[in-house]
Amino acid sequence: MSENTLEGWFLRDYERLKDENAVLKEQVAAYESRFNEYGVTDLHQMTKAIRGTVASGWTFSEYMLEKGVYTIEQVEEFIAEGDDDLFERFDDMKLGYYLAATIEEHEFQYTLRIRETRCNWVGTTDGNKGDSIIALADPDEGICMGEWYPAECRCAMVSMVAERLRKALEDAIERYEEKMEVAE
Repeated sequence: MSENTLEGWFLRDYERLKDENAVLKEQVAAYESRFNEYGVTDLHQMTKAIRGTVASGWTFSEYMLEKGVYTIEQVEEFIAEGDDDLFERFDDMKLGYYLAATIEEHEFQYTLRIRETRCNWVGTTDGNKGDSIIALADPDEGICMGEWYPAECRCAMVSMVAERLRKALEDAIERYEEKMEVAE
């Protein structure tokens, strides 16, 4: 077969690609072997994360019931609402100096793989002086307040925040009723 034919050209190009592919496989293997070492590796990606917060029952009692903003019956109606409606009602609502409930979302600038002698984990940080490396919590272990979770967990976070809101509102009613009994 002549080297000047179309078939010859495709064969030469195939051999070139095959050699190039072998070199790239070696480079990938060398790169991946670095991850078997201990230390911190920048994964060169940003990470979106969320965390939920809910004010205390005292805060709801003080700023909603004692100030006459809502009645006990209205608060009981709130408690009966669905998760999404309850969260939307109190999302970013100000109660004095406090937020009633919120789901904070943040995009961290750095995602790091940390390999230690006993464990491996992925952390996020903004890289500012004094910042900590934050390990995102595992949603399979349950959602809790104040912990950072991957942004994909928003639905589960709304349900958890709504559950905590119900408990805080029930506590607010109880506190308010106790205070009114003492005042009588």
